[in-house]
Amino acid sequence: MSVLKLELTDYLKSIFDSVFKDILNEEYLTPELFLKKNWAKFKDHTKKNKVNNNLPGKVFEVLFEIILKNEKVKIYSKDSYVEGVPLIKPDFLIKKNDGNFIFLSLKTSLRERWKQADWEAIKFKEKYHSSDCYLITLNESEIKTLKYKIIKGQLKGGLDAAYFGLSNDLNELIKIVKESQV
Repeated sequence: MSVLKLELTDYLKSIFDSVFKDILNEEYLTPELFLKKNWAKFKDHTKKNKVNNNLPGKVFEVLFEIILKNEKVKIYSKDSYVEGVPLIKPDFLIKKNDGNFIFLSLKTSLRERWKQADWEAIKFKEKYHSSDCYLITLNESEIKTLKYKIIKGQLKGGLDAAYFGLSNDLNELIKIVKESQV
């Protein structure tokens, strides 16, 4: 039996009970493989069942939380407002050993929503200057443009990097996060 526990709303619990029956007991190899496998299960579910618009993001957050727990990353807060930073609610906040934070914003797709993540990162860094702000998405075509903008310095200093969650990018991000807590 798994030692991981999840706190889910009734709606999310029903989805996880039907789509991801034994997710907490399945073999876990890498963050990338775990997310690929389980996101594919969810996408299959959405082809057969109508789901509300915010469900994919919520499922992505729960899958990501399972990854963090499997990787023994200490979560400082999730989906909570940050004291001293009005209107900002990171999906996950990880406290680093040096006292700074890693701010994680998850987006199933980007369209123009990466701008929200960048704005939130800018506001967060006004209070927590030396923190790292990362965006993780599940849309491969959109991430390439955003990575280019970050590398070329075309953003206003919020996001430090963007990662494609269904690739080795995710393994690299989790490695960065884990090393920050060593």
